[in-house]
Amino acid sequence: MQDLAIVGMGLIGSAALRHATKTSTVVGIGPPEPSDWSIHSGPYASHYDSGRVTRKLDARLEWAILASRAIDEYPKIEAQSEISFHQPSGLLFSRHDDAGVARLRSTADALDIPISDGRSQAEK
Repeated sequence: MQDLAIVGMGLIGSAALRHATKTSTVVGIGPPEPSDWSIHSGPYASHYDSGRVTRKLDARLEWAILASRAIDEYPKIEAQSEISFHQPSGLLFSRHDDAGVARLRSTADALDIPISDGRSQAEK
């Protein structure tokens, strides 16, 4: 077993830290998430955990595959951490471009993700 320090606790650093704990003694180095947003003057992060978006559907097939794999691991991470952090719910996409809608449909078909366009039969 080796000692290891992971610098940065963002998307990549936190994942690296979790995986490294299996084979190393580790410490994570990075600023915590803001405890009070109204007075936060520290570094900016675009994806704090409390506001992270997870979805299996994306117009880019590669991102949808990676997201699906990650989401499929959530129950295992919840069990190991004893922290319940994911409550699956529906997803609403709104797009005004036919090409973007076609890419979403293509991804949904490729990954067997059921979708509905939300229109009634009369509107189709």
